[in-house]
Amino acid sequence: MLQHAKKLVCLLLALVMVFAMSATVFAAQEGPLTGGSITINDAVPNQTYDAYQILYLESYDAAANAYAYKANSVWKTWLETQTAFVSFDEQGYVTWVEGADAAAFPARRTGNAVRTVKLCAGTRTKSGKTRRLQPDRDLRPRFQYIDTLKYDVFSCPHCGYSALARDFDNIIPARAKLIREQISSKFTPQEEPEADFYTYDMAIARYKLALLNTTVKKGKESEKAYTCLKLAWILRGKADTLSEDIPEEKEAKKKCQEEEEVFYQQAYEGFSKAISEEMYPICGMDENTMDYLLACMSYHFEKYEMASKCLARVLTSSNASRRLKDMALELKEDIVAQLKH
Repeated sequence: MLQHAKKLVCLLLALVMVFAMSATVFAAQEGPLTGGSITINDAVPNQTYDAYQILYLESYDAAANAYAYKANSVWKTWLETQTAFVSFDEQGYVTWVEGADAAAFPARRTGNAVRTVKLCAGTRTKSGKTRRLQPDRDLRPRFQYIDTLKYDVFSCPHCGYSALARDFDNIIPARAKLIREQISSKFTPQEEPEADFYTYDMAIARYKLALLNTTVKKGKESEKAYTCLKLAWILRGKADTLSEDIPEEKEAKKKCQEEEEVFYQQAYEGFSKAISEEMYPICGMDENTMDYLLACMSYHFEKYEMASKCLARVLTSSNASRRLKDMALELKEDIVAQLKH
């Protein structure tokens, strides 16, 4: 057993090392996480690297120096077919087949829903670093040289499963079944070309596929709303890159802005429902942040009474940060100015 465990460790290390890059990254994780990282040297600039966790360490007996591994649920079905290399016992523990060649193990992507991790954002900028800029009033994050929102959707090119990065691994079997039946069964596998960065059109397509997945799997109102919000932000980002002076770009900019408005409206309606149905935090946002965001969106849609109510809760909250209260005060002043006209 110990010998087999050591061979599994060697196999895992071999799989990790093919994803070389001079940065510290974290693999998709299942099972308890007690620390550790993957440090890869001699990276190729502007290269995309995929990191997969096929097995996880379920337990370790220090006295016996024995390791117990189980399969990551995403990879388990595929791994069970690799009988020439690994075997499973009745409890689901994985052992290496005696005499199997680790170098011949087919470490490659399959139809399983795995995520592609973009690790080279820094190498795409002129300075080699991303500098955070002042966010938009509605909290849309902005960075110099790069729109990080383009990389916030994970999408499997084989089965079509797509979701926001924060939700990708959080899918229960019943929802996975819906995805397989209504999306994967009709999805045409795609071989994605290597690219130094995502274009806005690539990102928009991924977000729309993620929104379809969220609807099909009957996700929470907040998940659908958050996907719509980020899609609206991505469309805003694309519109910002288009010129008013070039006829073709002017028309494309107008279409982007119209589409942004549609998804922004859906996000607003979804969040308005979510706050009465779900517990905080919602999409990682506490109550104060959500109130401020809804105030901004209400202001955008000229629903000043709703915006004022949301801002009042932020301004009277003992937990809201000084910065958030300052932003709320600025927005309140703009509402007062609008009501005077």
